[in-house]
Amino acid sequence: MGWKTLGVAAAVVVATVATATPALAGTPHWEVSALPLPPGVSPGYLEASDGHGGYAGMMFTPDRFTLVTWKDGRPTDHGMPPGADFGQVVGESNSGTVLIIADAGDGAAKLFTLDGSGYHQVVTGRYTDIRRAAMGPRGDIAVQAVDPLGQQSSTVVLYWSPLGQAGLRPLAGAPANSTPAAIDYDGTVLVNKDDTTPYVVRNGVARPLSAPGHTYVWATTIRHGVVVGGAESQALMWTGPDYVATPLDHGMSTWDVNASGLIVGEEYEPSVQNGPAAVWQGTTFLTELPLLPGTTKARARFVDDDGTIAGWSSEGSVGDGGQPVVWRLVSSA
Repeated sequence: MGWKTLGVAAAVVVATVATATPALAGTPHWEVSALPLPPGVSPGYLEASDGHGGYAGMMFTPDRFTLVTWKDGRPTDHGMPPGADFGQVVGESNSGTVLIIADAGDGAAKLFTLDGSGYHQVVTGRYTDIRRAAMGPRGDIAVQAVDPLGQQSSTVVLYWSPLGQAGLRPLAGAPANSTPAAIDYDGTVLVNKDDTTPYVVRNGVARPLSAPGHTYVWATTIRHGVVVGGAESQALMWTGPDYVATPLDHGMSTWDVNASGLIVGEEYEPSVQNGPAAVWQGTTFLTELPLLPGTTKARARFVDDDGTIAGWSSEGSVGDGGQPVVWRLVSSA
């Protein structure tokens, strides 16, 4: 799929938002419920989704981090990769493989996957210090790592495709010192550069995402060629082939978009660091999401193709994590 075809596909996704999810024909309504935690585990951060009801995140115990996954609403405590004290979940494939950056005790972060057979360290060759990483729906991996043969503190984006590639290798076309944010179904990699310009990288070509009038611009995810992100306090959406930003009504920031163009993020509220968790259909504001009883803030982090939303609900700042929750689409008025 080339850039022109990718742009047409993205336009089709946006144009069919209203028809791809029939339940959203009227004003939608979601109900919130808590995801259960394993015994002895406290709330933390829900950080990844497989796109169809499976989730993963780092939770807390009295003395350690622990990775928890959920499938069909049931939690599993996986502990941590061998020797690791703390870490971060950075992605999950459609098949349920989880990608983790973890500190294995030697001062340099390493990359691991978790699947049905346990933890596996990802071989990164001479690139021994991992900074950021992302995993795509089919299992592609993109990694920001320090290049020991480059200039001091310089980083490179590495990429691995499950379609026959032997191992991680530098991603052709990726801007130097850029950070991978997400990977699309076709292997297109979304990266951020210096908190000023996002790029979509495909077939050795990096295409900048334009946001006229904004200085600090970032992107969070890409699905079927549709990119969401933000700039300063304005939520944005980009579609190909031109990739010029379109603002979301009443939007502060965005986190995820599904195949029918349903977007989740934070609604704008003046003088508030984190606005209410909210939903858009394309750039049109739909609704705020309800809070779990006893909490005051929530973050809507992922949206599945059936309209189910996942994230966490907190008594204080959402930046400190919270109780993992799902919001299920139950009706349209």
